[in-house]
Amino acid sequence: MRAQWFGVVVALSTVASAPVAYMPYILFFGESAADELGFSVSGAGDVNGDGFADLIVGARFDDNNGLNSGSARLICGATGGTLRTFNGVAANDFLGYSVSGAGDVNGDGFDDVIVGAPFQDNNGSNSGSAWVFCGATGGVLHTFDGDSSGDSLGWSVSGAGDVNGDGFADLIAGARTDDNNGPESGIARVFCGATGAVLHTFEGDGAGDQLGWSVSGAGDVNGDGFDDVIVGAPFDDNNGANSGSARVFCGATGAVLRTLNGDSAGDQFGFSVSGAADINGDGFDDVIVGAPFDDNNGANSGSARVFCGATGAVLRTLNG
Repeated sequence: MRAQWFGVVVALSTVASAPVAYMPYILFFGESAADELGFSVSGAGDVNGDGFADLIVGARFDDNNGLNSGSARLICGATGGTLRTFNGVAANDFLGYSVSGAGDVNGDGFDDVIVGAPFQDNNGSNSGSAWVFCGATGGVLHTFDGDSSGDSLGWSVSGAGDVNGDGFADLIAGARTDDNNGPESGIARVFCGATGAVLHTFEGDGAGDQLGWSVSGAGDVNGDGFDDVIVGAPFDDNNGANSGSARVFCGATGAVLRTLNGDSAGDQFGFSVSGAADINGDGFDDVIVGAPFDDNNGANSGSARVFCGATGAVLRTLNG
């Protein structure tokens, strides 16, 4: 039986007169026991055009449409009020397992959002799906489904920036247990925001890699004018069992720009990934990758590394 937690999200704001740097600004609570609101959180951009950034929060175990159907809430940044509630379609969909701002995918001038439901059954049991919702209206813009049973598409989702230069924001979703290159080799897919078409499919190298465990837009790491993406495979064995890896892919072509590897067995490097903007001022965007079971400062002390987008060199190593 699950522990009975409601879940809470704290939004923080800088307060000049406060005795500490950050003080709670808004609290969001799950509606009932075991909802786990806050399992996933993200900035949503400005979805309602009031000039303030908004938020999206997932509650994977919400029971609005059946046990563990899941939900995601779109929150007004200015007031803290709920703008939209998106609910899973059926029991055990786990909608809200992953959430992200998506940018403006439909060109209406308002930012949109993407939400994962990795255990939805549209193409077989736990094939998974990712839903793109219009920020302005709450309507469904796209539904992306896993290929077959057990794929778990929507385990990870993110806005991808504009990878194809059409002026619309694109999207990326991971299916960590897709079997294209062996059991649980995993995939990640980039989708066109304007049309919903698949632009790229990235596959794990071999069984158990679970590529697509984590995904993120990376900004423009190679200076070609198109946004790129980064995808984690924390159970890749390049430097020992489950040492992990992360790959940076060119948004324009789908080619691998960088393969970044964990140091040693068990690090699970690539468990989390993100674009890092341009932290070294060279005009190219950089990336950051987490390895929560790295042992640099003791067993499972964990680490995160920032890599130069232009060269792949390590810019920073942050140790637990």
